Amino acid sequence: MKTEFFNLKRMQSLFRRQWALSAKSWRIAMIASVGINLAISMLILFAGSNPEAALQSLKTSLFITFLITGMVFTSLAFKELQEPTTSVSFLTLPASNFEKYLMGWLFTFPSYSIVSYILYQMSYLFISLLAFAAYGTSPALVSIPWNELGIIFMVLFIVHSVFFLGGVWFKKMAFFKTLLVLFVISMVHNFWVFIWARLLMPISDLSEKEFVISGVPISNADELSHTAIWVLKSFLILISIMCLITAYFKLKEREG
Repeated sequence: MKTEFFNLKRMQSLFRRQWALSAKSWRIAMIASVGINLAISMLILFAGSNPEAALQSLKTSLFITFLITGMVFTSLAFKELQEPTTSVSFLTLPASNFEKYLMGWLFTFPSYSIVSYILYQMSYLFISLLAFAAYGTSPALVSIPWNELGIIFMVLFIVHSVFFLGGVWFKKMAFFKTLLVLFVISMVHNFWVFIWARLLMPISDLSEKEFVISGVPISNADELSHTAIWVLKSFLILISIMCLITAYFKLKEREG
């Protein structure tokens, strides 16, 4: 169905164009990320004779590496708008604002997440095969429970939405400016929580399950903790959706 707002053929053309522009940087970043982490894990594996430590180190370091790389790629989702030499060609593309926005989101979140997950599993399998050859351990892929996978997806979604907005909002050095904004917000938030905690919530003995807030004993601390976590997750998801909506209208404003 052809409309001015969305057209599948235009989306396919945009995807091919985006891949042609980004393929080289993607390959370099992925090869460097995987290669460095594999080299470190192999060093731990053979120098320390500890396959479990090598595999655990690889899982953690790869996740952090792909997360940071994803932040950078997301900040560069609309890099063409940040360069005077390429902004004209981007603005004059035969595509709607929504199509450009959607392509930027698809390329930096679902596509990047799928590629990263495949490389993550392949890297882990490679090291586990080396551990099997050297120490006889069983080779396997990373087994992630569904609840943990949901938490990982939520973290990636939240982080991506913030840096996606930063990539649209800032005209230069979007990644570093977004980090700076997050740092300032974090400092203000921590200061605000500290002040109110000192004024309204004088807590005695944080090591106990039952603690006292303003002289009133609280015995259902676990229930309150679960409720607070649920509220925090809902709030962060709401903020993420608002970031994505704001990014769309900001992109529309910059193109207008």
